[in-house]
Amino acid sequence: MELQRPQPKPTELAAGLEIGWRRTEEGIRFATLYEPATKAVREVTIDLQRSPKNHEARVPFRIDLGPTRWEKRNILSLFPDWKPGDGIPNAVETRMALAVRRDYEKDTAKILLRKHLGERVPAWLEKTGSNGLHRLAQEFMEDAAVQEIVNGWQKKNQLIGALVALYFDRTTKRIEYGQAQVAHDLCRYLKEKGIGRLVVESNFLAKVSQQHDNENLVSLKRSQKYRQFAAPGKFVAVLKNTAVKYGIVVDEHENVNITRMCNYCKYLNPATEKEKFNCEGCGREIKRDQNAAINLSRSGSAPELAEMALQAGREE
Repeated sequence: MELQRPQPKPTELAAGLEIGWRRTEEGIRFATLYEPATKAVREVTIDLQRSPKNHEARVPFRIDLGPTRWEKRNILSLFPDWKPGDGIPNAVETRMALAVRRDYEKDTAKILLRKHLGERVPAWLEKTGSNGLHRLAQEFMEDAAVQEIVNGWQKKNQLIGALVALYFDRTTKRIEYGQAQVAHDLCRYLKEKGIGRLVVESNFLAKVSQQHDNENLVSLKRSQKYRQFAAPGKFVAVLKNTAVKYGIVVDEHENVNITRMCNYCKYLNPATEKEKFNCEGCGREIKRDQNAAINLSRSGSAPELAEMALQAGREE
C-alpha cells in the first residue's frame, strides 16, 4: 500500500534544516536544524573520531564513523608505512590515501616506461590513464621490459583496487545506515515538539559550483571532498521518505540568500564562507548555518520572508 504524503497546514510551525558540509574538529557537520517551538538548534554530524558502539550508547543526530576493529586489523594493508604510535587515520584520510596510492603506482609505471623507451615513448603517454598503459603494452608486445613494467603495475593496481572497493563499500554502508538513524532522530524530535513541517533549501547542491580557494583554510573546510563523503543529497532523500512515516511534511523553498539575511534585522549581508560573521545592519554576531536554518523555518511559516530574501538578491 502506497503511503500518502501528508499535506502542510498553513498555520503550523515549520522547522528549518540547513544542508551543508563543513569540516569540524571532530568530523563533518552536514546539517543544522532549528525548531521554533523551543527555539533550539541541533547540529547533525559525522564523528570521525568515535568508534561505533551498541545502539543504546549512540548519540542522536550523530553518525559515529571512527576506526573499527577491521581498520585496526588491516592497518598495514591500508597504510604500508604505518608504525605503532602513528594512530589510525580517519575514514576521509584513508579514502584519500588509497586513491593517492593508486595514482602513485600508475605514475611510477609511466616514469619507468619513459626512461626505458626514451625517444620511442608516445606523446600521449604523458596524459594517459590506466587504459593508456594497457594500450602501450599492446603496441610494444615484443618488448620484454615494457611487459614487465606494465604487468607489475597491473598486479599492484588490482590489489589496491580491490582494497579501495572493499573499504569504500564498508564506509558507504556505515554512512547510509547512520543517515537512516539520523533521519529517524530528526523526525522523532520534531514529533515530540509538535512540529509537523520541515523546510529545506531547494537546489542546495548548487553550492558545489562555488569557487573555493584551495589555499584558504575556510574554503577547505567546505571543499567538495567533504560533500562527496557526507552525501547530503542522499541524506535529504532518506529524510523525505522517513518523514512520511511520521506524518511530517518536508517542504523545499528557494531561498538563495538565507545564509546572508540576518534573522534579527533582515539586513542582507555580503556573501561569506566564514562560520561566523557580524551583521552590518545590527552588529550582532551571526552563526552562518544556524542563521540559515532559522530563516528557512520562518520562510516556511511566513512565505513573505522568503520573497523578501529573493527580492533583496535581485536588487543587488
